[in-house]
Amino acid sequence: MAKSGVRIKFNHIPKIMRENPVKADLAIEAMAFDGERYVKQIMNDSPKDGRTYIVGSGQTHVASSPGNPPRPDTKTLINSIHVKSKGLALYAIRAATDYAFGLEFGTSKTAARPAFIPMLVFLKKNADTFFDDFFGAI
Repeated sequence: MAKSGVRIKFNHIPKIMRENPVKADLAIEAMAFDGERYVKQIMNDSPKDGRTYIVGSGQTHVASSPGNPPRPDTKTLINSIHVKSKGLALYAIRAATDYAFGLEFGTSKTAARPAFIPMLVFLKKNADTFFDDFFGAI
């Protein structure tokens, strides 16, 4: 399975790490959990404007349309999304399903339904405010 990742770097992170690595780790961990909550929320809120079909349980499901986050028909995808520590002040937010990558970037048969890319945009947009709230103005 292919892996993808985006690393967001801010010039003040090295200074924060030197001055208070434990607090920096806690701040970045909290930000990662904000990202996890955000990606799950946008999946749950994705518009019901895609294809309608019957799922294995016999219930009708309306999928998301291309370009919108996937609308889960089961909780498998959402329940597979979690934060994992990769070291001091380094966290990964990942979906542990075989099909998450194909949903995010599309396949030869299915258009992309990104959720992690919008989450990264959200985190990057709010990072300065987040760190200011956690540490005070930097």
